[in-house]
Amino acid sequence: MTSTPPLREHIASEKSAMRLKIGRLRDALAVADRNAETTVCMEMLFALPAYQRARRLLLTVNFGSEMDTSAIIARARHDGKQIVLPRVDKTSQDLLLLTYDGTARLQKSAWGLMEPALDSPPASPADIDFVLVPGLAFDLAGNRLGYGRGYYDRLLARLPATTSRVALAFACQMVDAVPTTHTDQTIDTLITSNHTHYFSNRKQNNDG
Repeated sequence: MTSTPPLREHIASEKSAMRLKIGRLRDALAVADRNAETTVCMEMLFALPAYQRARRLLLTVNFGSEMDTSAIIARARHDGKQIVLPRVDKTSQDLLLLTYDGTARLQKSAWGLMEPALDSPPASPADIDFVLVPGLAFDLAGNRLGYGRGYYDRLLARLPATTSRVALAFACQMVDAVPTTHTDQTIDTLITSNHTHYFSNRKQNNDG
């Protein structure tokens, strides 16, 4: 008789299946629908009090079929905010935080991600007021499904408890429940094209 796989392996399997399913749905979005949802989500983002009061923002350059963040970066620069972008550090398996002035050339990583050059001025996690958190799937409990390497879970655990954790999602990225473990960090705000969801019970930094 085959024994029941450990819970951790079961959750890992659920996550893999969800990544495949949601990734395909997001890839298949029509251009018109993608653009329409992106425009609405961005305007809702700029209306957030957390965005308006933030001085130092950790943003990302979109990859693949993710929501386009170029207009967000441009708007944040226009609003006089300091922009920080992540860079993958293969040695530490963490994300380095580097400041970006909007003029420096970004470099393509081995995974195809656009990142700031290694000689860009470093930024401290302690100074981040607002982080735009990427993900594949989200639920209405503030859980997110990442890409499987845990970079953002480790990064979020290093940020101040006061840092606003915000994510944008296409409608197809919403699920009933994201499978989670104790190391998975949560967000406090999720923006979709029809609603801004706020979560008051996000996982605190010392929980995982």
